[in-house]
Amino acid sequence: MGRNNFSHITRSEQIVHKFIYISLFILGTVSLAQKENEMRIFKWKELAVLPAAQGQCDALGVAGPYSGVSNNALIVAGGANFPKPYWENSKVWLDDIWVLEKIREDYYWRTGFRLYKNIAYGMSVTTDYGVVCIGGLDEKKVYSDAFVLRWNSKEKNIVCEELPSLPQPCANGGCTAIGNKIYVVSGQREMALESAVKDFWALDLDKRDNDVLEWQKLNDFSGRPRACSMTVSQYNGEEECIYVIGGRSKDSGQEITFLNDIWEYNPAQRTWLRKKSAERPFCAGTVSSIGRNYIYIFGASDGSLYGKGEILKQDHPGFSKEIFVYDTVENTWSMNGEMPKTHVTSNAVNWNGYIVITSGEISPRIRSPKIWIGNGFE
Repeated sequence: MGRNNFSHITRSEQIVHKFIYISLFILGTVSLAQKENEMRIFKWKELAVLPAAQGQCDALGVAGPYSGVSNNALIVAGGANFPKPYWENSKVWLDDIWVLEKIREDYYWRTGFRLYKNIAYGMSVTTDYGVVCIGGLDEKKVYSDAFVLRWNSKEKNIVCEELPSLPQPCANGGCTAIGNKIYVVSGQREMALESAVKDFWALDLDKRDNDVLEWQKLNDFSGRPRACSMTVSQYNGEEECIYVIGGRSKDSGQEITFLNDIWEYNPAQRTWLRKKSAERPFCAGTVSSIGRNYIYIFGASDGSLYGKGEILKQDHPGFSKEIFVYDTVENTWSMNGEMPKTHVTSNAVNWNGYIVITSGEISPRIRSPKIWIGNGFE
């Protein structure tokens, strides 16, 4: 019987082989980490169609809904739309709650649930406790209410739990979370854009069982008062921070200004810092943090056709399809592909690692019921 060849490997050779193995393992790990954090090109497809609201015959879609994920189900609630013919009817405010469940590889809508009022243009964010919904407005006033929507997958129903109301009314504001701590920034107190504020609030849901659940006033936002900004949390290389991007602003008696600035709030330092502005404005777009240092804007209004909806009507081309990416570490902007169709005044929700765009407005008065899902890993 021949001698095992491995018995001839010297001690020094074993050390060299071990070093090579470890080096290759480390290089492979680094390579995988780099690939995970590379800028991604998203592939999009239509996931589902939002069902018609109760009392409406057509599946019209909605603008300004609350949306997020609870117990592996997508929740879309409230919003507003215009019945057909779009330019002959007034805006309708909705109280519907739609739930899209994924069971194995199939998706099923659960409907028939209602909010406590018809409302739209509030703020929402996914947490461990459910989808937190804050503020909003209807045809008459702006609200300060806050609540959590949770999907009970066993009973197939929605659970709504009240939260402390925001200390002031707010609509079209920015909202995000770090862990289960909710942040709300800017937005408008009244129906007019001129009522936009610089207020900045936080609510720590992890304190909900300690009888100290209340909104905390933080340092005012350092940018201009605004509405319809895009707000998201992301790492800056050292800390997880809050980013406020674009929106629109209006001083009394002045024209509306569409904004291209970006601001970073560092919770550890409690400071605001202006970062590099984009080359164009972003307003009412959908936004999500991707990887460890990227913020993606999946289309937005640049304001170039603002106020021309009644002239263009059905000929309105819609909103910019370009996907822009901000790198929080390098402080740079780049363009990275296009959306098949841009939905504004909606949300980009992270669902099982995919980005889901929950209905929205595709041109003035016209909504789309399509739910888009984007895969950035292929």
